[in-house]
Amino acid sequence: MKKLIAILILLIPFIGHGQESINEQSRFSVGVNFSPNFSYRTLSYPERLEPLVEAREKYEHPSLGFNTGIAARYLIIPNLEVELGLQFSSQTNMFKNDPLSDPTGEGSPGVANYQLRFHYLEIPLRLNYRVIDKKFFGYITAGATLNQFLYDKSITRITYSNGDKVAIASGITDFNKKTIGLIGGVGVGYHINPRFNIRVEPLFRYSLTALAETPIDQNIYSIGCQMGLIMRF
Repeated sequence: MKKLIAILILLIPFIGHGQESINEQSRFSVGVNFSPNFSYRTLSYPERLEPLVEAREKYEHPSLGFNTGIAARYLIIPNLEVELGLQFSSQTNMFKNDPLSDPTGEGSPGVANYQLRFHYLEIPLRLNYRVIDKKFFGYITAGATLNQFLYDKSITRITYSNGDKVAIASGITDFNKKTIGLIGGVGVGYHINPRFNIRVEPLFRYSLTALAETPIDQNIYSIGCQMGLIMRF
């Protein structure tokens, strides 16, 4: 028992130093992250197009997308850090069981499913303010993103009344090549050791720029849970 007590007394300075190292972290860090997202859109349109939009709302549905990338962070003051990232983003939404029109008026010859998938290179700039700064920490985050459109990989799948199926590459023309968006949310993290921490961030992303130049403006948004591993230098 005396030997155990002596060992614990010897370890106290090292335990204290480890906790102090977490509180006195270096200012610069980098990390990788991944976020599955629930993607959809908002619509803006002139009143004359309201019947078209109402018909569209019956068949359009949200879908799953994702963001993944890297980020660098700098601790400005003890509780406030600035973050600059580089992300690859895939955002989607779908039309399901949309009846095909029949010029003869004898009924629909089948249904179509449209999967709309848009890919971007995103540069998010955020401020993270810590409200809890212990081994477990919590923060609020907000910022903006500059997004470069990369490519569209949309597809239309048609199922005819006789059972035949066909898949056709499709998409939207006149995409806005550069868009600006907002990003915000909260985050929690845990210091694995003085150099590494892990973070989980429920985030909301919204594009201030319409997806494309069309009569109906479509602004993409997503809700996701970003997970990251961060290393300090």
